[in-house]
Amino acid sequence: MAQVALKKTAVEGEAINPRAAQTVKDNTYMDDILDSTNTVKEAEELSYAVDDILANGGFKVKEWRSNEDLNKNGTVQETEEIKVPQETSEEKVLGVVRNSSDDVLKYKVMPDISKSRLVKITKRSILSKIARIYDPIGFASAFLIRAKIGIQELWQRGIHWDDELSPES
Repeated sequence: MAQVALKKTAVEGEAINPRAAQTVKDNTYMDDILDSTNTVKEAEELSYAVDDILANGGFKVKEWRSNEDLNKNGTVQETEEIKVPQETSEEKVLGVVRNSSDDVLKYKVMPDISKSRLVKITKRSILSKIARIYDPIGFASAFLIRAKIGIQELWQRGIHWDDELSPES
């Protein structure tokens, strides 16, 4: 329902600012709005316009993040609703870690090796580990496909879900 309300708010906001309305409609993923501008001034203007459109629908922006300091020119007001954190250069967006200082996206996958040694490794446990990697954008698909092909090969060899795998498997 929230997504429907957000889209309706964006459609209604087209009269206020078509660019900001388009950003809300096309660049909203769950509770994140991701967009890019060429200049800091454009980013500031867009952030204000998006705030105005969302406020008309009863939405409040929790925080803004940028790889530039939007406050350096003194043009973005500090309010309780808008925070531009600069203390950390990494934040998670759609399951992907974004390093704003380097302007790169990366995945952080922490395999729990210590528990894996205590528990037998099965086709089920491998698939469970693969499924934990959240990749809605598909950036990691080239790597995940190898693991999925491995599961398919285990299936073709007739290995059942809970059969313990040998090191040769």
